[in-house]
Amino acid sequence: MIKRVYKIEIVLLLFIGLTYTPLTSSSSLSIYSANPDGWNVELDENLLSQGPGSDYISEISSLVVQDVLNIESDTSWALYIQSTSSFWSENITLYARVSAIEGEGSSELVQDEFIEVLPSLTCIVQGSGNFSSIGIQYAVDGISIRTVTDDHYEKNLIFSLVESL
Repeated sequence: MIKRVYKIEIVLLLFIGLTYTPLTSSSSLSIYSANPDGWNVELDENLLSQGPGSDYISEISSLVVQDVLNIESDTSWALYIQSTSSFWSENITLYARVSAIEGEGSSELVQDEFIEVLPSLTCIVQGSGNFSSIGIQYAVDGISIRTVTDDHYEKNLIFSLVESL
């Protein structure tokens, strides 16, 4: 029996884009990943929906807190996410959500729904002040034996922190 394993890899890049603020303002954005190699999904027999002869589970999620972001800011800010990819299928959609967060008034920033990660900047959360342990969870949808044709898919994610004046 020949076993063919497909791999989907999510690699994170970090970008801090700050609008002009007075010199007294300093902000930072840091990230920690549960897996330094990113989120990797291996499509094998363990992800078949009903065993041999069936299709893959179409939606697969990462750990609830796959990546952790920390924001230090003395003003209002928005956190954006965008993707770049060199090896990706148009049939597979990547989603992200804020799954956990620590900070004053943070519970209202946790999201139940995933948002699609696009090549353009998409705001994932807004706030002000310092927030630690912003948990990010990912999901992919559209995986099927019929649509997964390559051995490897990869998508790079860019987080951008933009401060308000």
